[in-house]
Amino acid sequence: MITRLDHIHQRAETQPDAVFNNLFSLLNEELLWYAFRRLKRGKAPGVDGVTLEDYEANLRDNLRNLLQRLHRGSYRPQPSLRKNIPKGNGKTRPLGIACVEDKLVQRAVVMILEQIYEVDFHDTSYGFRPQRSCHQALSVL
Repeated sequence: MITRLDHIHQRAETQPDAVFNNLFSLLNEELLWYAFRRLKRGKAPGVDGVTLEDYEANLRDNLRNLLQRLHRGSYRPQPSLRKNIPKGNGKTRPLGIACVEDKLVQRAVVMILEQIYEVDFHDTSYGFRPQRSCHQALSVL
């Protein structure tokens, strides 16, 4: 079975001039589920107070509701929760904490963009790419 991400990658590879105008239209429930599984556990909740565990308790309905809002164009990101984090020098730095749904949408869009642009990168490019690392780059040298 070909997944949505595989389809996006194949299209980007076989049609170099293809334009991907509406990334939200490329989202489906399976991709949102996969993106949810890639979110980091144990992180602080956002401004809405919902944790990953809370969201997961009703995951199927939550994903369907989110997907409907994305496709209707009614999804709106929440403001980030701002926290001041202490630094080593005694000062603080602001940190924005996104809510679970915003992290989920961001992760899904990143996964789509990786498939679209991965075909454009050179094989010798290792920075900030999936399944590539600085250790692999050094081993090539």
